[in-house]
Amino acid sequence: MIGADLLIMDNSKETLETALKMNIKLIGSPNASIVKKIENNLILVPRKLEYDIDTLKPSRKTLIAYKPTNRADARRAGKIGNIAILFDNDNIALCDEKQANIMRGKHNYIEIILRDLLIDDRSNKYIRNMIRCIRYAYRSGIPILLSSGAKNRWELWHPKTLVIIEKLFIGRRGILTLSWIEVFRKWNPSILSKLSS
Repeated sequence: MIGADLLIMDNSKETLETALKMNIKLIGSPNASIVKKIENNLILVPRKLEYDIDTLKPSRKTLIAYKPTNRADARRAGKIGNIAILFDNDNIALCDEKQANIMRGKHNYIEIILRDLLIDDRSNKYIRNMIRCIRYAYRSGIPILLSSGAKNRWELWHPKTLVIIEKLFIGRRGILTLSWIEVFRKWNPSILSKLSS
């Protein structure tokens, strides 16, 4: 199984080597300027994190993620195609059934950051909110990405761990671990051909 982690904040040699050992072959990086294939068939994809709804627009060169801070902006962003609506512990409560309904059919997706699961005092509430968000998105047919948001190699998540999370949250495989393929089919399908070459 080829793994993907579409938001890794740290691109140090140690983190990239650890990702490769975990069979993560596709990495989204805010530090990458172009889609670049590097040694051992690892592909870096440029990511941009947006925080201003008024400047938000999709790009064919950079995979855009928007982190809303309020419900109104989350709803507005949900109507824009080919972007991620990014949720972490700070804003996961904004991911509700209405948000999922607004995003239906817009060729955008929900991205949930796993880093906050590693913080003890946040994890229980965050897990409950994650499950709720994932189930709303799943019922609405919206792709859901689980990204590490890793700031060092110790915060990476093995793809097999994601399979376990997927089975616990959804009950079957593929919805969370393979949704990145659907995202790239809609955003830039040529990247998928780079993985197989």
